[in-house]
Amino acid sequence: MEDLGPAQAVVKTAVDQFQTHLRGLGRERADLIQQDLDAVLTRLREMKSRFQAQLTLDLGEAAESAEGLSALDKRRLTIRRVKEKKIEDLFKDWTEWFERTRLMVDDPNPYVDVKAVFVG
Repeated sequence: MEDLGPAQAVVKTAVDQFQTHLRGLGRERADLIQQDLDAVLTRLREMKSRFQAQLTLDLGEAAESAEGLSALDKRRLTIRRVKEKKIEDLFKDWTEWFERTRLMVDDPNPYVDVKAVFVG
């Protein structure tokens, strides 16, 4: 039977170095993911602005209150508020989903399974 002492002595160091390497790769990947997320969130904000601009084109500027408005203008204001809420909710949901799904698990000690040790 071979003496496994020399092989066992280097396994801990090798695993520690590999975990350090994996953490570095994880940080690099997280930075790339953050850049992509920032770009997506910028596009979402731009799209939301376009939706709101279209709403203004369709229904006119929003009145501060319904006081003094005709029945037709009150109805238009109600429709506008409902659509504004839908737009707000839609883009809030998209933003939250992108932020939630881009998160990577930040494990300070990534799992390493040693399959073989070669000493020579």
